[in-house]
Amino acid sequence: MEQQQKDKLAEATEGLQYEATVLKQPMDLQPKKYNDLQIKWSVTLNRNGSILQIPYFQGIGHFPWGRDKKGMKPGFVSVYHDETARKSLERGKVFSESMKYVGATWPKPAIEEILHCLVMELDVLDYPDRREWAENLDFGSDSIKGKEAYDLCLKQSLGLRQLFTSNELESLKEALEDY
Repeated sequence: MEQQQKDKLAEATEGLQYEATVLKQPMDLQPKKYNDLQIKWSVTLNRNGSILQIPYFQGIGHFPWGRDKKGMKPGFVSVYHDETARKSLERGKVFSESMKYVGATWPKPAIEEILHCLVMELDVLDYPDRREWAENLDFGSDSIKGKEAYDLCLKQSLGLRQLFTSNELESLKEALEDY
C-alpha cells in the first residue's frame, strides 16, 4: 500500500477501534477437506459509540506456523499440518507441528483486511432488491445461500454506514481499492 493510500485510510478510520476473537470450532463441525479449513473470527468495530459486530473468515494461508522441515509454505497439505490445524481450531489456541502449545492467541487480522472485505460488499446497497443482486453475482434469484449472503452483506453494509460518513466510505474505497 502506497503512503498516499495509507494516509487516506488513516484519515477515514480516525477513531476506529476493533477487537477480533477467534472462535473455537469442534472437530465434528470442521470441513473434511484440509483446504476448506478456515479461521473464524468474531470482529467488533467501534467508532464514536457506534458498534458493528461481524463474522470474519480467513483461509489456511493465514495459519500462523512457518515453513516445515522440507521448506514448504504454511498451508502445505500433510498429515501433521492437518492435525495441527484441526487441533488449533478446536481449542482456539495455536499449536506447533509437533502438537505443542505455542501461543495463547492467533495473530488477529489486520484492520485493512477486514475493512477491505466490508467495502467490497457495499455495492449491495446499490441494488433495488435481493433478486437482482443475486442474479448479478450468479447466486440465482431463488437460492437459499444467495438470500443468506445478501442478508449478511446488507446487514454489514448498513452497519458500516453507521460507523462512517458517505465521504469517509468513499475515501475507504479509494484507499483499499488495490489492497
